Amino acid sequence: MSIYLSKIEMARDITDPETDPNQDVHTNVVKATFFLEKIILLSNKKVGQDEITYIQVHLSKLPKNRSVNEESSEHIPPTSQLGSEITFVIPKAEAFFPLPLRIDALDDLEQYEVELEIMKNGERKLVGAFGICLADIESQHFQKTKLRKIDSQMKSIQAIEIKYKVFEGNPNPLVQNTNLIQVSEQDTTQQHQGKAEEIRNGAILNSHENDTTDEKLLDVTTLNKLTEKCRPNFRKNSCVVVLGTTGRGKTTTMNLFTGNTASTGHASHSTTKANQLYRDILPEHWESEDGVGYPVWLDTVGLDESDADVTNGDLVRSYLRVLQCSRIEWVHAVVWCITPEDKKLQYLKDQAEVIKMFGEKSQNIWKNVVIIAKEGKSLSHDLNFQGALAAVSDLEGGHQDIVSSIQCLEYDLDFENKETSDNARQMINKAFWNIKEPIRVVFSNQVCQDCGQKGDERLISDFCHEAKSEVERKFFSSYLPKKSVCSSCQEDWSRKIFGRWSFTEGLPCVRIRNRKDIKQGETMARGKTMHDMVKYKPLFGFLNCAQSQPGEE
Repeated sequence: MSIYLSKIEMARDITDPETDPNQDVHTNVVKATFFLEKIILLSNKKVGQDEITYIQVHLSKLPKNRSVNEESSEHIPPTSQLGSEITFVIPKAEAFFPLPLRIDALDDLEQYEVELEIMKNGERKLVGAFGICLADIESQHFQKTKLRKIDSQMKSIQAIEIKYKVFEGNPNPLVQNTNLIQVSEQDTTQQHQGKAEEIRNGAILNSHENDTTDEKLLDVTTLNKLTEKCRPNFRKNSCVVVLGTTGRGKTTTMNLFTGNTASTGHASHSTTKANQLYRDILPEHWESEDGVGYPVWLDTVGLDESDADVTNGDLVRSYLRVLQCSRIEWVHAVVWCITPEDKKLQYLKDQAEVIKMFGEKSQNIWKNVVIIAKEGKSLSHDLNFQGALAAVSDLEGGHQDIVSSIQCLEYDLDFENKETSDNARQMINKAFWNIKEPIRVVFSNQVCQDCGQKGDERLISDFCHEAKSEVERKFFSSYLPKKSVCSSCQEDWSRKIFGRWSFTEGLPCVRIRNRKDIKQGETMARGKTMHDMVKYKPLFGFLNCAQSQPGEE
């Protein structure tokens, strides 16, 4: 049995899905595959032997703006025919369809349509159709296909049963793609332990980077195994997020703890060009008796780069989207890599705000934060972390109990001396052991009443409408009430119609957060710092609406 996992690379919030695939920065699209195993047609009466000669599957992107569809299968003849039941078993060569799905869309919003067309008595007829959305993606590649029933569009066919699944990745082993990982049962037993690729935590994982001959690689084959009593309290589907400014040791820390050999940089120029998930490949970190392995690591694009064309706000949204589309449920730790600093600098406060976004508003994320200093300016341990801790204290209103929950580590690494690597790894493991409960990653399904953007507030843009103002109507102003518009752009304001919200079609016009990211031509909102979010749900399955919170007019 072989399983193929495809790489996830994201770096910013881009609206155009047709981006050059060779670019370093990718869009918010997840590569998925639609696997069709079997189709069963149930006729109202017994079907003649040659009455239905074949079925053909068509895949179309929604909305249908083109006269040509995305892909069609070959003509598939019936596999068996028993009375009024006609079965089509789909050949492997026709069973897989690639689906680039946008992850910024609502989970239940159909992005593709699958049409089933048959040849009956010499005439092509559409027998049935159904849609595919993000919610259809299975969390595990190896989950069995499900048998589902769809409505027939032909009177002579009473029902259609179809067996299929949607999963992330590309199953075709013949395509030479360096972004794919092939995992087989044979590999896990016969290959070198450091090279074995296993499915862990049910997440979508990346392979480690190609080894470079000029890098000093970590020796992971002779490590002392950790005893079971020192094993941190990890959960399935969890991860460790490592972030910080470029050159502060993010990738080095990930390599050190997990045994990977991803390329590292030592200059101000970023080596990590896209957010990447890495599995922990150290043998002593493999699954324990309860079946829970060590978490995956999210190695992130560096924050606060001087030559970057994306803002910190764009980057943190890309971090969260990787967790969202990878089905990560828990963040065990956020590893914040810094250069020791005794002063409260603005960039430290900005990065502290990024870290806080990984937790819900009611959660204390800081008890799950581990700060690691690359090298010390001072012999005093406290002074080396004073700037970062002061930034957190300022962000949290001076609550010292919150600041005191943060763990701070510093160590010197000498790759010629294996003992220094072992000691550093043990320090990190002990810090993870001190974390008793992970932070649950929850993405809410909401909508902003002021601008109509949908999704989790952390994932939507920093722009909204300013404030509602009342203006006279152009026509019949003496008879009709005043019109509600945005005070900045004068576009129509969102309003309720028969108790349901109708959201403005005007584009958000002012920036409401991340003032430091403001660019030329943008306007900062006056006094508005957040979206006005309410719960979002579909109306009658196809119309969109928002559910107002109690007490709203």
